Amino acid sequence: MPTSLRRLAGVGVLAAALVAGGAVAAPAAPVAPVAPAAVTTAVPDGSYVPLTPVRLVDTRSGLGTPRARLDGGRTITPTLAGRGGLPAAASVGAVVVNLTVVGATAPTYVTLFPSDGARPGTSSTNVAGPAPVATSATVRLSAAGALAVYNAAGSLDVIVDVVGYYAQSTPTTPYGGLTTLTPYRKLDSRTAAPGECSGPFTNDAGCWLSFDYLDDQGNTAPINDQVTAYVVNVTATGATGDGYVVAWDGNDVTSTPGVSTLNFRAGTTVANLAVVPRGTNDQPSSRFHGKPWIYLRTRLPGGGGVQVVVDVVGLMTRRGAPGADDARFVPLTAPTRVVDSRVTALGGPTPFGPAETRPQSGAPVVDARTSALAGSLTLVRPTASTYLTVFPSPGVRPQASAVNAAAGAVVTNGALVALAYPPRAPSATTSFALYNASGSTHVVLDVTGTFEVAATTAARAVAGGAAPAHADGATDGGSALGAPASR
Repeated sequence: MPTSLRRLAGVGVLAAALVAGGAVAAPAAPVAPVAPAAVTTAVPDGSYVPLTPVRLVDTRSGLGTPRARLDGGRTITPTLAGRGGLPAAASVGAVVVNLTVVGATAPTYVTLFPSDGARPGTSSTNVAGPAPVATSATVRLSAAGALAVYNAAGSLDVIVDVVGYYAQSTPTTPYGGLTTLTPYRKLDSRTAAPGECSGPFTNDAGCWLSFDYLDDQGNTAPINDQVTAYVVNVTATGATGDGYVVAWDGNDVTSTPGVSTLNFRAGTTVANLAVVPRGTNDQPSSRFHGKPWIYLRTRLPGGGGVQVVVDVVGLMTRRGAPGADDARFVPLTAPTRVVDSRVTALGGPTPFGPAETRPQSGAPVVDARTSALAGSLTLVRPTASTYLTVFPSPGVRPQASAVNAAAGAVVTNGALVALAYPPRAPSATTSFALYNASGSTHVVLDVTGTFEVAATTAARAVAGGAAPAHADGATDGGSALGAPASR
């Protein structure tokens, strides 16, 4: 990040609240075969426009597509553009969705891709059985604004919730791009102070998380007022019942968006990436002194509780925000596999060992202007319960996790991969690293697009000079916590 920021302990407030609606969605299965490299489309504006989360596709009810389960080998092509706050197709470069799979009859994978393109050899999520699984995905739409959803095997129901989009042309809004952060732990409800988002969360429990970034002089940084959304990884662990988590701006906590951010089952640990709009009204301002926030709510209709962990990986900001990278999203013409430890040409064929870190180049999608990658990260049949951490390289491994899997499972999570700053020259051999905590496992990274900084910023970066310190944000309780053995 171009300017140096420091972190200040944020405030979390636990609240009981009503909940309206929700989703259901599941765990592990085979990953799609290797995909060839793809090139980027014509450079769009790439600014991120957050939306109130809205459900646009549900095969169970016939929302957005005929009411029918999706059988193996079949593809549906619902139109998203022009619905739920999305503009016409010509104005949408890519959408950010939460894909939920429910009631799978066999281990399978689901792939999202533009409906006017060939199906790529990548996967957007993997499931092992009927339990619901929610996975974040960023995907380009067709010229007509449609999304293709492919199921490999068995039959299942599909839910697509839209949370925002990247603009194809310069919008008449103040929205800008991405500022990457070294991932940091904002909340761990297992260790939070009583009354400040401490766990376990029960049915209809709500929690505000506030943020405050400081400059080198210890003053509130201007970027605080420029944030439009937070990119976070939400993890549920230690659940004693089945349920889901919803994350949104919390401007109105008397009702809850009828969507899910993360679905969990009793006894499991599961994570999902989310891009959450910042709160903008004055509801909790007496506690937060005007600082921005997001809101979490848990739903466990059958009772029980769950612990919630939130890691922050990036910020979306206003156009031209001071101290921000303002990196714009450029979708690839098709999802591209850049890491597959099973394949020699993609970093294999050796699995990751316990406590092993491997630097990655990001080829062929990384160039001198690339600050981050968007896509999906998959753990393939680890020999022990484990978690994966992704971080800029060179760099220090943070105490955060990107995806979690039990022994023998195949689990996919949406990923935002921050690269080493400044952006690397094309000849660089490493731009990020992957760390596996326990056992041995194969790892797959599929990329759907890149975040590019302005040409002038990239030129200064490649010319030389030490990489400036960048914000790693606020940690609830004031200290980062190591990931537990189950993660």
